[in-house]
Amino acid sequence: METYQEFTANGYQRFCEQSIDPFYCVNFEGKIRWANRAFARALGKTPEGLVDQDLIDLVAAEDQESTRKVHRDMVELGCDVLQFRNRYRSDNGRFKVFDWSHRVERETKLIYSAGRDLTHRLAELHRREQELRSLYEESPVILCSLDRRRNVETVSNRWLATTGYRRDEVVGAHFRELFASGCRDTIDIVDAQLNKDGVCEEIPCRLRKKDGGLIDVLVSARAERNTRGESFRYHYVLTDISERVRAQQELERQRVLLEAFFNAVPDATVIAGPDRRIALANAAVTDIFGYSPEELIGQTTETLYASHEDYVEQGHGGHNPSLSGKAHTYRVQYRRKDGQAFPADTVGATIRTPSNVVLGYLGLIRDVSDRVAAEKAIEVNRQRAEAIANALPDMVMRMDRQGTILDLKEGHGIPLFAARDEAVGKRLSELPVPEWLQEKAMESVRSVLDGGAMVAYEYGAHLEGRDLEFEARIVRSGDDEVICLVRDITERKRSEKALREANMLLETSNTRLKQFVNLASHDLQEPLRTISSFCQLLQMKYQDKVDAEGKKYIEFAVDGAARMRALIRDLLMYSRMEQDEEPLAAVNGQDALNEAKRNLQAVIEETGAIITQDELPMVRFSHRQLVQVFQNLIGNALKYKSQETPTVHLGAAREGQFWRLSVEDNGIGIAPQYQDRIFELFQRLHGKGEYEGTGIGLAICKLVIERTGGRVWVESQQGTGSTFYFTLPCIAGLVK
Repeated sequence: METYQEFTANGYQRFCEQSIDPFYCVNFEGKIRWANRAFARALGKTPEGLVDQDLIDLVAAEDQESTRKVHRDMVELGCDVLQFRNRYRSDNGRFKVFDWSHRVERETKLIYSAGRDLTHRLAELHRREQELRSLYEESPVILCSLDRRRNVETVSNRWLATTGYRRDEVVGAHFRELFASGCRDTIDIVDAQLNKDGVCEEIPCRLRKKDGGLIDVLVSARAERNTRGESFRYHYVLTDISERVRAQQELERQRVLLEAFFNAVPDATVIAGPDRRIALANAAVTDIFGYSPEELIGQTTETLYASHEDYVEQGHGGHNPSLSGKAHTYRVQYRRKDGQAFPADTVGATIRTPSNVVLGYLGLIRDVSDRVAAEKAIEVNRQRAEAIANALPDMVMRMDRQGTILDLKEGHGIPLFAARDEAVGKRLSELPVPEWLQEKAMESVRSVLDGGAMVAYEYGAHLEGRDLEFEARIVRSGDDEVICLVRDITERKRSEKALREANMLLETSNTRLKQFVNLASHDLQEPLRTISSFCQLLQMKYQDKVDAEGKKYIEFAVDGAARMRALIRDLLMYSRMEQDEEPLAAVNGQDALNEAKRNLQAVIEETGAIITQDELPMVRFSHRQLVQVFQNLIGNALKYKSQETPTVHLGAAREGQFWRLSVEDNGIGIAPQYQDRIFELFQRLHGKGEYEGTGIGLAICKLVIERTGGRVWVESQQGTGSTFYFTLPCIAGLVK
């Protein structure tokens, strides 16, 4: 090559200076000896300004080391460099990229460099590359590119958005790891097709999400091959078919549900084609018709009808206008497989396409044999109710929530505010009914219709010159209707008033009688005590001075006075018990029995009686009175004993809200004809010489027991003993 002086002297320098490509010349020390305008202009300098500058100072810092190495190799080895790329920083701070070819002149120790400015071309290529990458990454399709080892090079943003992974979590991973473990065989199939044909189309697979979920996709792939036919890159397109799969699953679910619903419908349901041959029947046809669904498939719908006339009547034998429109309901006679005819309600509908082409017919058949029988029974009951209503003396009025009178039956002798023809169809507010009575009636109507019970009230009215009393009863008769019965209770009210007045007089009389009994009992005590005392003195002092008949008279007088005194004492006790209404409280039956046994201890020991018992409960009573009841019943058992050793057993059993207590003995018993009489006041079954007492004990038991709502009775066989029963209320919430 010519020397630098020769280069500058001849026309090559002028050519290089005019070239649009950059040229420069440096010595072995790296100092610029010459540069053309294109190179200087790219760096924002002048050719003269570049002379004697160190070339490395103009190179971008990132490329200075590589540039030094190239120059060092050329100087030391003397070899040319055909292609070298580096960057320079211009005065405006931007990078300029050049491709260089270098030639070494060892004799002159110069290096000639011819280059090409690639800045704009590389920028354009970078821009295009970014655009392609952006299109790839922003594609609405799930895209993925793999290297020859099936490791991920890049994925589209749609892939990341769909799976939830970050890009750095996916790039570099093996493609197989991105799919469900159960899809490994599918991936092998895709790889085999790619290796064989270089392309694979829509193979279903399941993509794995970061949260563990799975996405149904169709995998399509294409292999990128070199000139030798070797695959070095793979491009995958995944189509998200999750919605399609879900739709198919939903469609299958709906099919299963529809089939289940179809067979669960209690009505016999059949679907027939345009030729009216049955194509589908549910399980209910067996219950209603006796046919299995399979027996009906292919049969015409006429098979189900009771007669050809019924079939034709519904239009199945020809054109039926009703079947050309919406679903309609009709009642017709059908026939079961065993030949029995029965009535049924049918809902019929035509199945059409959106373009109005008839695909077939749907029928839902409900056996209404029981309903028809019930309707007949209801009609009979309605007629009976109407007959009863007509026979009632009450006025019967049917009314709705707004107070409109729907029907009216005049009562016997009950005056109306308006005649029936004038009242029916009008509201109460439109009739000459007092405003207060309208408000009371409407309030009662609303109360009943809003879920309340029957409402009854009384009211007075002055009609036809008389003051009358009425009772109204309002009951629900429908969803929005009531029945109002009005009865004239004028006479009943008069009778009730008279009864109240009579009761007041009777109560006054009873009060005075009780006062008289108390006074008489107290006032008779003193003279009886005097008579008894003097009779006893007469018996003591003069029994030796009178004859036998006189002694007998004296004994009669003493005994009579004693018995009279006992009767008055017991009468006073009964009167006090009747007036003494002790409040009911919780009483321990065992405590009351123990006290009664202590009171009877002497007679128990005297008779050698054996007393047994069940567990006694808590009852609502008076402790003192329960002691007295036990004492009277056990005392009677020991008094009226037989020749055997007396035995008494006390039992207890629950009867609803009461305890039933019993006192059972082995005494002489009571004849059936006397079993009610013994509970009456002063009633005795034996002579005064046989057994002591006035016959008041059982009357007192009956009085105090019935006062609590209980009752007392006896069951006995003469000669075998007696069982006295009595009931007392339980303690609320306490059950033993």
